[in-house]
Amino acid sequence: MMKRLWNLKAYCDSYIKKRLLSNWCFFRKSDIMNTKENLNSYIVTRYFLNKDAQMHMDDMLMPKTKEQIFSEVLLQLKNEKYICGFIGTQQYRIYFSKTFSDTRLLLKFAKRKDITLNTATETDINKVNKDDYPFSYIIVDTNKQLFLIQKNKEISTNSQTLVNSVEKIFSSFLIKRSISLRLTPITKRGTFWDAVEKNMGKISSLEFEFLSPNYLGQSYKINELMKELKSETNTDSMKMAIKNEKGNLTILNKYHFFKDSLQYISNGGGKWKMKFLGGGNITSEEKPVEQTVDISIMQNNSDANDKLQEVFQNIDLIEGDNHEEDVS
Repeated sequence: MMKRLWNLKAYCDSYIKKRLLSNWCFFRKSDIMNTKENLNSYIVTRYFLNKDAQMHMDDMLMPKTKEQIFSEVLLQLKNEKYICGFIGTQQYRIYFSKTFSDTRLLLKFAKRKDITLNTATETDINKVNKDDYPFSYIIVDTNKQLFLIQKNKEISTNSQTLVNSVEKIFSSFLIKRSISLRLTPITKRGTFWDAVEKNMGKISSLEFEFLSPNYLGQSYKINELMKELKSETNTDSMKMAIKNEKGNLTILNKYHFFKDSLQYISNGGGKWKMKFLGGGNITSEEKPVEQTVDISIMQNNSDANDKLQEVFQNIDLIEGDNHEEDVS
């Protein structure tokens, strides 16, 4: 009798274990199927570095550019493996992952979460609290000054919030070296003109924000203005708004002001925001350029940088289209 009971218990344990494993595998596969496309999609952003007018002690001894300081911080991250920061009470971590080339590297941006696991023992099912760190890859190109940030709904369902979180954590670390970092999305000029066409007659306000110049890869009229302002006033950014309370703003492609502004902004030099009569608005951050990156690149493949080169060539083409003069 006891032997049969023991065999029955062993059978039940084996059955439950198989069922639990089967269900776990089913849900994990489902999760992967639902998020595979999302997890391979990267938001293309340009980073801008600003150096505090008040010199850091290290600068007094050996003056360095903001780009040199940023490179040193990345090297420090490589040596220390990760940095930890907070937005409010929410903890984030940035891990160094690998180097693709002298100017390209891979990071992981992780968000701490509390999860509760129902753990089976011989006598009961117990709840156990664990730390979980879902993460997004970040591909950094220090030559083109680009961050490609992997979308991950476990960190944020909103792309803009994800980008802002990366910006804040990086800046909280860089501030120790008296520099700050801004991230702005690469967009397409056509997105702006589509919004204008769709909402003509009810646009009550249009705001442009221009960031002080870093690398943009092209010559821009706005760039020269921002250089002059930076030199004379130490300006990090400038906002400009035009308004018409009746919604009758005239926004035409033939006007050089709009052409010049959008060339600069669409390639990561700033942001725009359009407001409408009766409420509502649209911003450049809502439709950033995205690139699909082969997940195998994240593995230790010898041709990873060659595969990445195709991605950056696509970005170059988009930036070239944004900068091209319109025929009008």
